[in-house]
Amino acid sequence: EDAARVNVLVDAYLAGTPLPYLFGEWDFFGLTLTVTPAVLIPRPESEKLVELAADFLARNPDVSEFADVGTGSGCIAVSLLMHKSGSKVNANLIDRSAAALSVARLNLERYHVADRAALIQGHLTEPLSDQLHLVIANLPYIPSARIAMLDVSANEPVEALDGGEDGFMLIDEMLRDLEQKIVHPFLILCEIDDSHREIALERASRSFPYADVRVENDFADKTRYLIISG
Repeated sequence: EDAARVNVLVDAYLAGTPLPYLFGEWDFFGLTLTVTPAVLIPRPESEKLVELAADFLARNPDVSEFADVGTGSGCIAVSLLMHKSGSKVNANLIDRSAAALSVARLNLERYHVADRAALIQGHLTEPLSDQLHLVIANLPYIPSARIAMLDVSANEPVEALDGGEDGFMLIDEMLRDLEQKIVHPFLILCEIDDSHREIALERASRSFPYADVRVENDFADKTRYLIISG
């Protein structure tokens, strides 16, 4: 039976199914998280968002809540909750996909932090009220025309990849919604495409003209993070 199972897994892998989906789990920020084809596979580039958010919470101990927008597997929120396990920090995990939220719930329960989290099915930050201090978003950010050219689109959910014509559509919409919801001190973190440096700086500065707006590169020296603080 074991040999037969191995053969099935090998055949699926050779047919293109990513290893995390075959294993049903993958490592992220020192944790092993449940993943299914309903969510994107967690990637090491996104760990930087956890590090930046954890640093913000350490510098602002009165901030007791954060939002993880487009949570998918919940990898960012669960990692941050575990990192702040000795605190009373709570999380709002938002996703439009019920299937993705089911995976996020499994990961919250796996690490016993479900009591510190709310799962919200909705569009971007629309379900949230004002008085937000920390918002982390790994939204679909690949320009639509490039989707079909990428191997990732053959196996991972396209709705978690396609960011519209310029790839910045959903991020821009979220930023505009946050204009009246964010309060000092605040930090907004977004993972972005390598083509977004100029558009990210321009549109973030337009929504938050009083804030410090910058972009940073990932370990491969590609534009990857939009950071808005104030």
